[in-house]
Amino acid sequence: MNDSPDIEGMEVKSKQIKLTKLFAFKRIEGGALYYTIFIFFIVTLITGSLLLVNYHATVVFHQERLKSNTMDNVLSGIELFLARPENVPLNTSKEFQLFDSLESKVLIERKKWGCFDIVTSTSSTKWYRFSKTALVGKDIKHPENVAIYMTNREKYLSISGETTINGNAYLPEFGIKGANIEGRGYKGDSLVHGNVKKSNEILPPLEAGFVDFCKKYLYASDYSDDSLLNTSPGRVPLYNPFQNKPLLIYSGDDIILNSKITGHVIIRSDKAIYVTKDADTEDIILFAPSIYFEKGFNQLSNLKVKKPEALQLLWGLTHNLANRDK
Repeated sequence: MNDSPDIEGMEVKSKQIKLTKLFAFKRIEGGALYYTIFIFFIVTLITGSLLLVNYHATVVFHQERLKSNTMDNVLSGIELFLARPENVPLNTSKEFQLFDSLESKVLIERKKWGCFDIVTSTSSTKWYRFSKTALVGKDIKHPENVAIYMTNREKYLSISGETTINGNAYLPEFGIKGANIEGRGYKGDSLVHGNVKKSNEILPPLEAGFVDFCKKYLYASDYSDDSLLNTSPGRVPLYNPFQNKPLLIYSGDDIILNSKITGHVIIRSDKAIYVTKDADTEDIILFAPSIYFEKGFNQLSNLKVKKPEALQLLWGLTHNLANRDK
């Protein structure tokens, strides 16, 4: 009988005890588990919020960039027309691709407004649509820089005060001279800052579109393209954006203007239009055999109108032009 201890058995039991201690789970208090879940929830909430803020900032950045690009496209459309007006004929609209990007298209529309062109540039993208309207004049002597053209009627051009003429001047044979007008002499060092050339006895020919525009409102009776208002404007302020159809105010009798009227508005009378000193007008067009301006009408202060004389301007001019080919 062998009384020696079983060493191998003791070693196996020792290893089992160690493994049991190694993998034994400690008892955790119930409150600690809730605390762990709460911490996990807070971390998840903060992480999700950061991701959401980052996504929102990215979306806002792209929207603002798209908005800025759309507005730039509108301005580029106006600049494109000014550089190449022949690309958009009168009373038409045309779409242009400014750059290779699909979001750089611009629609340019051109209409007549008296001596000016109404040019509307419109650009649309995924989220935005912007348009801008401009009144554009025509440089009849382009590319020559002409500041003034005065017909040769054997008279001087007299200037006084701080009058400045920058550019070439087409003047009568008698030329230009400084004068004392209302006690004010000419203060400049040079009468013309440019070249002086001899003018003709008549002005350069007017654009055909301008003559046609005047014919319509002087002689035609079809105003289907306009919004017609058969009444006097009264004292209520009136504004019509150039994006809208022209607003035509027509009367067979006299019309008195004594309120604020601006924008895409045409006023026509078969007799006379009286513009009082209280009237505030901008961009509108008047058609009448006689147009009277009351003394004190501030928008004529630079023209030195001293009496409420009848101004037979547009009627006589366009009447002769319209009948020139008859």
